[in-house]
Amino acid sequence: MRTEEGGRVEQPAVLTTTGAELAARYRRVRAFSEELSRPLAVEDYVIQSMPDASPTKWHLAHTSWFFETFVLALLDRRGEDEPPAWAAVVELGLHHEQQHQELLLTDIKHAFHANPLRPAYVTHSSPLTPSPLPRGERGWLSYPAALREIGHDGPGFAFDNESPRHHVFVAAFRLASRPVTNREWLAFMADGGYSRAPLWLSDGWKTVAAQGWHPTRDGSSRACASRATPSSCPPLPRG
Repeated sequence: MRTEEGGRVEQPAVLTTTGAELAARYRRVRAFSEELSRPLAVEDYVIQSMPDASPTKWHLAHTSWFFETFVLALLDRRGEDEPPAWAAVVELGLHHEQQHQELLLTDIKHAFHANPLRPAYVTHSSPLTPSPLPRGERGWLSYPAALREIGHDGPGFAFDNESPRHHVFVAAFRLASRPVTNREWLAFMADGGYSRAPLWLSDGWKTVAAQGWHPTRDGSSRACASRATPSSCPPLPRG
């Protein structure tokens, strides 16, 4: 995340306790929500491209509603000089808004994807442009099977479904040494990745089949209109 000055926003790993710290964190989190919305035109704020997505204006209003309903009401009852028993509620609201920042981006990404005019969310000169991926050949990191611990165990913030910490057995696996690139994703599509069930989790493959997902000739992924299965769509040219 970035501040108004363009630097990185450092989110503390431990629970904030003072009113001044909470206020400063709130301003940073809300400023980033506004920065994410800034590239959009006014009409983009009201788009809902599918039932599972929400308009940008709803994300902003919903996160504001949380603080008005659960925080300001407590302040009105307790007074600003009272001990910050509401600090945990504010912290929850901050993490809640950060979740919606991710949802805001995925929802507008889907809306722009469905737009035949192919609008761009950001340009290469935007401060929101991500840093380039590390260059070089992709390697594979091997991890042996082991009994491992997962779950929250510490003084920092956590949602209730992140605890208790417990042991799980994890089978041996390999992980790529860097994130996937656009070129590698295009190669996956050209190699028939949208018609090979073993490459998908069961829920993902069910969606591929139900919505007829298939890569188009320009390399993007779209639903194949009036097709029941990916295999009934025209193949993507190779080479």
